[in-house]
Amino acid sequence: MLTDPIHTPLHPVPYPSNPVPQEGTRSAPTPAEPAPLTIFEAMRAARRQAEQTAQRFKVRLPVRYGDVPMMAYARLARARNRAEVQSAAGYARRRIAQLRSALRQDPDHQDAIRTALRQLEKLSIRAARKQRDMDQERILQLQRHKAAEQAQKREEARLTQEVQRRRVLRAIREESYLHEAAIEQGMQAYRAAKAAELAAQLPSRSPAPTPMSAADAASPSPPVIPAEAGFSIQA
Repeated sequence: MLTDPIHTPLHPVPYPSNPVPQEGTRSAPTPAEPAPLTIFEAMRAARRQAEQTAQRFKVRLPVRYGDVPMMAYARLARARNRAEVQSAAGYARRRIAQLRSALRQDPDHQDAIRTALRQLEKLSIRAARKQRDMDQERILQLQRHKAAEQAQKREEARLTQEVQRRRVLRAIREESYLHEAAIEQGMQAYRAAKAAELAAQLPSRSPAPTPMSAADAASPSPPVIPAEAGFSIQA
């Protein structure tokens, strides 16, 4: 029996969930995931971010060249052996090189820089003297130990007093170095303040030009007739 194709119900054709791409067409590339950073790259990125943050919040502080000798003399006073004395002298030499470079780059503070340079140059000489004093104290200490081993009580007591006397004199001398640097810093600040005050008063002392009135500016000046004109202006 033949069926009528018009009245035959149509069944829906299933649509494939994953259509197969036709030949000649390319599928869109999927974005590749970023490769994980290594430990060195992560450390470099963190360091770069920290430098950018520090640069953003960086504040320019006022330059105080007088503090450099104070810090150097404080290092020298804290030194307890030859290695620490040499470290303080090396610190002074590095600061001398920096100040000589700043002398060419900062013309507004040349007096303060020169004062700091003179004090640091003195520190190099005083550091060498402290090394000699410490060597002498070490020799006296060895002599005192030898006298103690030989039961020479009087010699041991004399050497002990000599070592103590040298140490006290050295401490007083180093404290005077700090006072000298502080006084020189105060004098330099006073001289800089006086120079700024005089520079501020200089324009006010110069005579100001007298302003011309409106009537004088409107009226023309009379012409000057030369004497060689050949006639007299008398009536």
